[in-house]
Amino acid sequence: KSQYQSLDSMITIIQEPQQYTPAYNPMCYVVSSDNITQPSFQYVFDVWIKGVHISRHRLPPRVVTGIAMLDISAIVGSYVLHDFDINSTAVDRNLSSWTDVYIRLGEEYAVSGVLTTYINLLDTSTCYAINASLEYIEFTKWASNTYTQGATRKFLTNIETPSVLSDSNLWLYFIYQTPENISQISVNTYSSSGVGINIDNFTPISLSSSNLEDTFLRVSAGTNALKMLFGNDFFDGAAYYTITIVDITSTFAFESKRINIIDENCLYTNIPVHFLNKLGGFDLFNFKLSNTKESDIQRKNYKLNGGSFNSSNEYIYSASDRGVVSMTTSVQDSVRCNSDWISEEENLWLKELATSPVAFAEIEGELVSINITETKFVYNKKENKKLFNFQIAFTYGFESHRQSY
Repeated sequence: KSQYQSLDSMITIIQEPQQYTPAYNPMCYVVSSDNITQPSFQYVFDVWIKGVHISRHRLPPRVVTGIAMLDISAIVGSYVLHDFDINSTAVDRNLSSWTDVYIRLGEEYAVSGVLTTYINLLDTSTCYAINASLEYIEFTKWASNTYTQGATRKFLTNIETPSVLSDSNLWLYFIYQTPENISQISVNTYSSSGVGINIDNFTPISLSSSNLEDTFLRVSAGTNALKMLFGNDFFDGAAYYTITIVDITSTFAFESKRINIIDENCLYTNIPVHFLNKLGGFDLFNFKLSNTKESDIQRKNYKLNGGSFNSSNEYIYSASDRGVVSMTTSVQDSVRCNSDWISEEENLWLKELATSPVAFAEIEGELVSINITETKFVYNKKENKKLFNFQIAFTYGFESHRQSY
């Protein structure tokens, strides 16, 4: 608890969000004051985001307890976006997918009949809202130190073992409070029997914890970027590889992330889909089996009378007359694609793809925005189905139009 005390008042912060918290889940501040018996008393909450005063909120004390609670998630959510760039390599900063926020607390009450506002009496701790949105039960168990503390802290993804092809782009997102301690990113390749083949590393860009933007990062973990760093033959004979962030003070700073290489049986045109996951990073899934493409065509027509005047001012009719004319024609392309056989863990994780608000299909090395159109998600379990795959449909994030008449 933090407190402000003067001769006239004592404000206490009873509860505030964790230092790193999902921006799209409740961000609640609970405060109390010993001044609630003052006439016309209200708590004053001033919200500051990235050092800028955003809004002021006045709340009366609750009956019986006298406390006040303010949830600012609806405000903060509009200040976080996402970071994704197919051309990013090595280590990059995530500049848009988080924001810092704190509240300056005050009071307001009548003094000799005049409503008087006392502001900036006490500041809450600064918290960092990340572009995460958890399901309710997940949020009740949220512990930010899972992603910010310890030698086995996690990357911002819920897939334990991602899969890539030999030409895949993939990034791992993470939070690192002392980024200047990163000495290298180590990459090890292994055969299907677990025998080590190659090991190499690369060093990150210059980072410092004194710069907040340096603590929210992503590292290139796909085969494409790593081949550019280590050579095209780096993955020869490899069935999987690991990415490890090495800290100068504790050797290992994060979980060692295993990534499987799944090139076999690529008989169809693969569609890589990158999607915003629940934790604010971007995950990859490759749809390796058959896919079908359709075009939904919408026309707006108007009618004309047949016939026209000729050069002799005679009104004549012709088989080429157009009685119905297409004024506008719009085309919306859609794709339904299929995965290979997947595990129960992968199926559950892919709910994040089915519900993701931001996704891109990677086509010929370029990102194409897509909108997921599925309205249902099926939870497949091994005891119900020994083998299962995953299907999804999407439309492109744009329409095409034909000529207008």
